[in-house]
Amino acid sequence: MADSEMKRGLAQVMYRFGPDSLFDYGRRGLSMKVSRWETDKVSSLDANYVAEQIATHASSFRNDDEDPWVDLTVDDVDFRRPNRVVGSLYPLTMYCQNRSCHRVVSKKEPSHFVYTNGECPECGGELRQLAFVLVHDCGNMMSINPQPCSDPNHGYDHIYLNKQNINDPLSWYFYCGECGDFCGNMSKRCTKCNKERVYFRPIASNSVYYSQGDVLVNLPIDQRYSDDIEYGESWARVLMAAHLGDLDDVVEEEGKTYEELGRMTTDERDAKRREKQIEELKEKVGAEQVERMIESGVDLGDVFDVAEDTIKGSTREEVVEENRERVKLPSQRGGDSDVDQAYSTLSHELFTYLRSTQGYEGNLDATDGMKRQPTPLSLDGLLEQEDFLESNPEAEVYPEKLQKVNIASAWVVDNLPLLNYTFGFTRDRPERSRTDLQPFPHPRGEDSTPVYVDQTPSEAVVLQVDRAAIIEWLDEKGSLRDVERPDTDDESDLKEWFLENVDTNELRDHYSPIEDDLTREVYTLLHSMSHALMRTASGQCGLDSNSISEYVMPSIPAIFLYASSTEHFSLGGMHTLFKTRIHPWVDETIADVQKCVYDPVCEHEDGACHACLHMSEVACESANGNLDRRYLVGGDRDRIPAFWESEYV
Repeated sequence: MADSEMKRGLAQVMYRFGPDSLFDYGRRGLSMKVSRWETDKVSSLDANYVAEQIATHASSFRNDDEDPWVDLTVDDVDFRRPNRVVGSLYPLTMYCQNRSCHRVVSKKEPSHFVYTNGECPECGGELRQLAFVLVHDCGNMMSINPQPCSDPNHGYDHIYLNKQNINDPLSWYFYCGECGDFCGNMSKRCTKCNKERVYFRPIASNSVYYSQGDVLVNLPIDQRYSDDIEYGESWARVLMAAHLGDLDDVVEEEGKTYEELGRMTTDERDAKRREKQIEELKEKVGAEQVERMIESGVDLGDVFDVAEDTIKGSTREEVVEENRERVKLPSQRGGDSDVDQAYSTLSHELFTYLRSTQGYEGNLDATDGMKRQPTPLSLDGLLEQEDFLESNPEAEVYPEKLQKVNIASAWVVDNLPLLNYTFGFTRDRPERSRTDLQPFPHPRGEDSTPVYVDQTPSEAVVLQVDRAAIIEWLDEKGSLRDVERPDTDDESDLKEWFLENVDTNELRDHYSPIEDDLTREVYTLLHSMSHALMRTASGQCGLDSNSISEYVMPSIPAIFLYASSTEHFSLGGMHTLFKTRIHPWVDETIADVQKCVYDPVCEHEDGACHACLHMSEVACESANGNLDRRYLVGGDRDRIPAFWESEYV
């Protein structure tokens, strides 16, 4: 078959045309398998956070204790962007369409079919692919091929397909036309795990290939400093200090960005480089030899041509130390071994929130690669535009409307960078716990695990929830008995309270229950708010309900509702919602959440179901877990106070 091309959007390619997937090449009436992707390397993303998200996803699969998923880190991952898909003919078994013939032709390589010219060698009839494959939950996919005849003189030369019961493929079988010998049927034992017999699936069946990936907000880090930033606790504390307002003078008066404040000193870079080179030297000459060199006073700086200066103090170190004294994360107090995970999650959350609501604090024109920074417009800023108020006088009531649902501040954000990524695939079953996650083969044959990504701009509405209102609600609910209340008149004290009491480690796996009571209360409240607002937003802005996704930030606390389209365009729906539809949006949400068609059962049992708060898996970040309508409207039977009552405004 001559080379030919198909045009598909990158988002569609990422979801449906992954390596080792099957697709219908309708132009020629054939099925094909994606044999490889041609790709380019990607570096402008928060690699640490994405790698940790992948590790979290991988932990929910059956083979999470196997390579490459066990102990997966950013050093094991290679991020790449696909630019071309290469496919080949598959499956490699064909049969003659002539009902009186049904001669079978099976080849080992797609190129071998060129010599058949698509014609039956027996009668000249047209050959057609056997449109079935065998798949197993271990990740294996097999073509349905006949066995050779037991008579060595016949072999594969006279194999036919018996399709007498055309509507029951399970009854089909191969046989030798010369002697009638049975040559196989539509099932066989899995050739990969050899555990059980596998039965056929139509090529177009969803169970043949389940792409595994996600979409998340991914703000670029200034590449001038990205290699110098000390990620982990240091970076997290710089961002916590910025969030608490402790860096306002440094950022505004000195014109420094968060990346500049978070980078290492020259001495720190040299020290880290020296550590790495010492490890490399140990591998070459042996650890004992290197230790003897150090003990004897050999100047390894001469060996490596690296300065021996000790690590000196820096602005960053001062910021980190001051914040360390001020903020103690839950994972620190509890002796959590995954405190590094908490720093990473919190860093991503804070960096996304700060840049999405305040914009880039540096000079965009002087910074290469930073054009993808989000562009926020606050509600206060919108209401200061006289032309806007003249054409939209109803906007004057927007702040009052938002206060009814305890939203303290709001922004519409343009150019919000989304990262669509896929890290593997499964077969046969949709349930993660019953399948093995398969990594993609590396396009260059390297040892690292390839993760394919696409970065696209989108738009979002960001809602910062009233912190004092949450504290008052938690107090009335009885959730603060063992927790010190913050000063609800001090916004900085409120911010600090949420950082110290919401455990982000509890939220990293949305498939596991939240054990910490206070974290569960805050997240369930915000998540329920998010779903209530999402369900009514689509009707106000014109976007399909499955095209709006959420990002809940309980440590802020804030809610991102963003257009999740990954096809490189924005419809402007979120701008429409923010600028002209806030008043009907809030009113409809309050009315809609009051009752469910399944009340009183829904209200008295789970407080959420498909008829009131549930969203599609595409839209929800946690598989419709931790939702309760009673948190918003109250539950007399369960003595749950209503968060949306006016007394808390």
